[in-house]
Amino acid sequence: MLSFVPPSSLSQPLGEPGSTPKRPYTLATEFYSINPIKNLSPKSDSVPQNPVPMSTAAQDLFTFTLSCVSPFVSTEDNQASQELDRKKTLTVVLMSTKLLQELVAKVSGKQNVKIVIMWNTDAWRDALLSFVEQAHSFEIADNVVSLLIDLNKSGFIEPKVNINTRPLVGRIMNILLEFLRPQYVQYHARTTKLIWALEGSTTYRHVEALIAESLTIKNGLPTYDAYEAFGVLWRLSDDSLFPGFKFRVPLFNVLDTMRSDDPALRRLGETWMRCSLKSYMRILDPVLYELMDPTVRRTPATVSWQGRDTKIYNYDKPFDSSRVVYLLDTLTATLRFGGQGIAKVARGSPIKKSGHPEVYKRAFAMGILRGDDSYMDVLIEILLRLLQSEPVAPLLPMIGPANSRIQTLSIDLLQTVIARGDMNIEVLESIESVVVAKAFASIHTGRLDLQPKLLHILHSVILASSTIPQARQGKSKADATLAVAALDPSVTGGSAVLDDTAAKKLPTSTLNPLLGQTLIDGISETTNRPILQHWLDFILTTVPQFSQSLQHLSYPLSECICRQLNLALASLGQVASGEATSDPQTTPIMTDAEFVMLLHALERLVLQGLSKGDMSSTDVADEMMPMTAVDKESSGLLGLVSNVFHVDGGSAFPVDTLSARSSAYRCLHDAVQVLYAVWVASDWTPPPDAGPKEDTIALIYSRARQRCRRALERLFRAQSSEVMETLIECWFEGNRLKGEMTNAPFELVDLLTSSAQTAVHMICESITMRSTPASEKTRKMAVNPNVTDHVLFLFLEDYLGKLEGPIATQVWGRFISLAKDIAGNVYTYKMQVFPTLRCLTTLAEIVTQTTAADDKKIRKDLQVREMRNGYGHDLNLLQETYGKLVDTCILIAGGSFEQGNWIKIPGVNKEVNGRLTPIPRAPSDSALAEKRLTLTISEENNKAVWGVELIDRIEEYFVSKGIPNFRRFLADTDRIGAISTNLAYYVVAPAMKSRSGAALEVEDIILDIIKEMSKIQAATRAWRAPVQEAFNDTRFFNCTPEVAMKWRPIISALMDADKTVFSDLLSKIASAPSANIFTNREYEMLVKSLNLRRLSFVVLAGGQNKFLTQLPSIQEKLVDVLKSSPAPIVQSEVYLCMRVLLCRLSAHNLASFWPIILTELFRVVEHVFTETPADGTDDLALLLSACKFLDLLLVLQTQEFQIQQWMFITDTIDAVYRPEDWAPESLLDQLAEMVTNLPEHKVQLFPIKMYRSDRRVKASDGKSKSSQMVSYAIETDFSTPTTLRRPFLGFVKQIGSIRDLLDFFSRISMVSYESIYGLGGVDWDAVEKGLMAEMFQGGVEEIANGTS
Repeated sequence: MLSFVPPSSLSQPLGEPGSTPKRPYTLATEFYSINPIKNLSPKSDSVPQNPVPMSTAAQDLFTFTLSCVSPFVSTEDNQASQELDRKKTLTVVLMSTKLLQELVAKVSGKQNVKIVIMWNTDAWRDALLSFVEQAHSFEIADNVVSLLIDLNKSGFIEPKVNINTRPLVGRIMNILLEFLRPQYVQYHARTTKLIWALEGSTTYRHVEALIAESLTIKNGLPTYDAYEAFGVLWRLSDDSLFPGFKFRVPLFNVLDTMRSDDPALRRLGETWMRCSLKSYMRILDPVLYELMDPTVRRTPATVSWQGRDTKIYNYDKPFDSSRVVYLLDTLTATLRFGGQGIAKVARGSPIKKSGHPEVYKRAFAMGILRGDDSYMDVLIEILLRLLQSEPVAPLLPMIGPANSRIQTLSIDLLQTVIARGDMNIEVLESIESVVVAKAFASIHTGRLDLQPKLLHILHSVILASSTIPQARQGKSKADATLAVAALDPSVTGGSAVLDDTAAKKLPTSTLNPLLGQTLIDGISETTNRPILQHWLDFILTTVPQFSQSLQHLSYPLSECICRQLNLALASLGQVASGEATSDPQTTPIMTDAEFVMLLHALERLVLQGLSKGDMSSTDVADEMMPMTAVDKESSGLLGLVSNVFHVDGGSAFPVDTLSARSSAYRCLHDAVQVLYAVWVASDWTPPPDAGPKEDTIALIYSRARQRCRRALERLFRAQSSEVMETLIECWFEGNRLKGEMTNAPFELVDLLTSSAQTAVHMICESITMRSTPASEKTRKMAVNPNVTDHVLFLFLEDYLGKLEGPIATQVWGRFISLAKDIAGNVYTYKMQVFPTLRCLTTLAEIVTQTTAADDKKIRKDLQVREMRNGYGHDLNLLQETYGKLVDTCILIAGGSFEQGNWIKIPGVNKEVNGRLTPIPRAPSDSALAEKRLTLTISEENNKAVWGVELIDRIEEYFVSKGIPNFRRFLADTDRIGAISTNLAYYVVAPAMKSRSGAALEVEDIILDIIKEMSKIQAATRAWRAPVQEAFNDTRFFNCTPEVAMKWRPIISALMDADKTVFSDLLSKIASAPSANIFTNREYEMLVKSLNLRRLSFVVLAGGQNKFLTQLPSIQEKLVDVLKSSPAPIVQSEVYLCMRVLLCRLSAHNLASFWPIILTELFRVVEHVFTETPADGTDDLALLLSACKFLDLLLVLQTQEFQIQQWMFITDTIDAVYRPEDWAPESLLDQLAEMVTNLPEHKVQLFPIKMYRSDRRVKASDGKSKSSQMVSYAIETDFSTPTTLRRPFLGFVKQIGSIRDLLDFFSRISMVSYESIYGLGGVDWDAVEKGLMAEMFQGGVEEIANGTS
């Protein structure tokens, strides 16, 4: 009937105007004359004055419905009768509620309609809900819930039915959720609509809260039905309803189950996600929406660490950090579960097409949108923003820990995102730049918790970018340029390099410029020591895998590790030696584990760099890296040697030196140097009183040494030659340049090589590579520019010198082959001749002392084989090779190697140093000369410059090893004579023929060469003539006493070699005066005095009693000289000669001398009393010589003189304690009194010159007088008290007046008396030094120069 009633009639009053209003039911029964079933007459207070159809119908239906359901909800009614009428009641309630819905629907659209019904809405609503709860009928539930929702939303019925409370909504939700179970699958769609209608009719989020409450654990067990019901609701809900936002809390409850430790609960959540999620966008929208909360305010800022600016964001005010942590944690679990699916959806869904417009608005307001960004792009930007955000200092205690958790989860999310899906290179570069900057900042702020995760995600970024086609291909140079320039911004042009590279538009170059510095700081910072292993693992697993882009970081990283190891060794050495000054709390030493980690990382980096790097090419890093000291020419000993052997027109290593500049080789070079330093430092012995500190240091050294050994072995297996050369370089820098004597290099060589033969072979190969011209090289290898062939020879020489005899025989064959090649072509290998000779000498000295000489091959190489006739000798390999090398070195030392044919043709005079001298010829010279004449000299070799250092070294070699081994290696005397002749001609003779200067300047090394040659009988002819010529030179005695000491064994050898020399010398002494009237008498006396001095020096140079047989001849000549009344200068030399005879001959052998000696002494002294010598005359020199002779006699105390000494001195106690009536009786005492009484003279002919200290002579009147005595410049220490007897005038050179001898005259008696009873011996050293100083005039010049 309601369908036939127009909606407008429902709001008109019932009945005729003026009649009593009646209800529709009453009117109907009266009209049809039907008795009413129930009395529906309302109470008088419930009937409206002017009822309208809608009002009366609604009130009747409400009353009717309440009347129908009241018996079923009342507990007082009979239960049996309820069951009988249930079906009827259900039908009635169903129809009545449907009528009410239609009625409300007809009137709800009309404006300004208010219908007042007199009823109890709460009772009707509660009764109806109670009936539905008992009915378990979906139709009833559908009608009732729909009716309640409509009544709650409609506003025309008063009083209004209100269901906007949590309990009422809860009752309705319980009814509806019941029908979302599997057995009511046919009602799921309708139930879902009812729930959404209910949610829309309430002003509060009661439905969301009730669903979330149903998903909570009750009584310790999860509500499985609630998860199923929510899954059905979620799955059947349309996206336009925004289920992710409306049911956000229950959604998060479901997501929480995936992080639960309860397997049942986790299964529920995973099942829900798999079966009911429908779309990942429903999760991403609310999560992103919450993460972009505008109340969380961030301000951009820039911080600087070590001069590098980093962009960050600062939190300005506190925020709910726990909510952000929860969201990130939930999103992480979701991404891990969703895998590729959610990643694909996020990448393919633009944020502009988000179902909820607020998500896009917040992303836009946050400033993270760039064009058509996807959900994945927005998510990554949010995570990067969170990673870059830090609280300001005041908020750090409040949200600092939570922010660390936020950043950790952000890193985990980024890691999951990168691992789950393909990403473009721009996004990866953005992530890499932020992660690298964050890692750089974390290093310098000491945040260790984030760094391992940052390294993990950085590895994932690099790995992901390498999988993108053409991402890193062809961009290695740009990457290297950026990385190297970033590592050293101080290098000139570093910023220009960055700007230029950026201007070239390299969008696919993903190597961050800050990455290299970050890795270096991560290793080097002390605060990062606890996570050092993480950084090393990252480097070892990341850098070697990407040779095109990251391989250029190998060298700076290995250099950083080397630097750390060096610093660790230095600090550990200071602690071990007790010199550590820093606090161990602030600068702790490196532990054994850290040592091992760094050594392992260094080994891996070098090996992987060698496996992927090009050892023979120059890369961009070489061009960009600044030139180091390794690449520059050395200015030390290496530079000198290099200059010595320098050839104009190009570099010594034009090709191979470039390969040594490659990064791979530099890594290897630096690594081996550090490993060598570790090996040397670890050879540490704890002191006897070692404590816990020493035990710990010993443990660190022990483990470091073991790991160092393994690293060196592996590097040696990879690049044996390069490792060997670097070890040799370390040896040269330590042993030769710094003087650090250690056997570590030789230990390592023996450890790394299988045998000494292998080591020698490798060194010989390295020498060959350097000495062979580039056009003749068969293979290429990286040549160490710091290790020249000279250094290799030095090491080889020391290495060979440490070999034992049996081992030396094993390496003989390999080295003699090299020596033979060099000796066979000395012009090509001219720089290697002398080093080869030294090594050959060292090795041959060892081999010749072993029993290996019995071996046929060794005997063939080493010794001379006698022929059947017993006379001739066959030149063997050693003789030939050794002879060629020695001859070449002689020419080099003589400066004649570059003059063409280095053995002159016999009979042809060549000018050598300004003198025309025929070359002495030996029997073996002709064949050797003819052979060498066939050699051609290249133009390049003619340009060679030979340095003075090389000549000095060659000459030193001849003195120390060369000449002493002539007889061992060159058994042929003719061969020895020939080589000695060359040595004398090219080296000795030019050095002894200097015409400049007043003294005969002969270098000490030349004298040493002559001395060594004088020990060889076969070399006598070579050195005799130059020595005899120098000895007869008038400048011979102008040298210093020190140089003269070197002449003594040479002159003695000359006398032994040629007996006629001594006879000739004696004959010159007693030669008659010339009858020529033009002869200079003074010159003749000077010549005679020089010959006397030569005789004195010859006797002094000889041994004790050596010239005893020649004593009569000597005595005869001296007597003849004295009888000839010579000049005082000659007589002075006679006294000098007699003093020498006293030192070299026994006293009893001079018995025949004493009459002459005493007579001459008495004559000289008596002459002083007769005629006092004037100041500055030659008579003073004669008096001084006589006094010196008398002084020496008193020192020697010979028996023959003791019985006569009373004439010259007072030999009684009166010399010490003079009586009052004492008067001088001896000659010297009388001279003292006479000199004291002489009048003083103002004029001084000679300046006063004293060597050690001014001597003041006290006269008898008590006044001090200046002395004009000059002393010798002899290094003799007289400051130390001694009981040895020394001459009083032993070191007096000359006097200017007789007064200078007053001290001697006055004190000699007392000094002699005290020395006799002092029981001391003769100080022969002082005596001989005094004689040498008097013979040679160099001491006088030194005194004059020193005192002027």
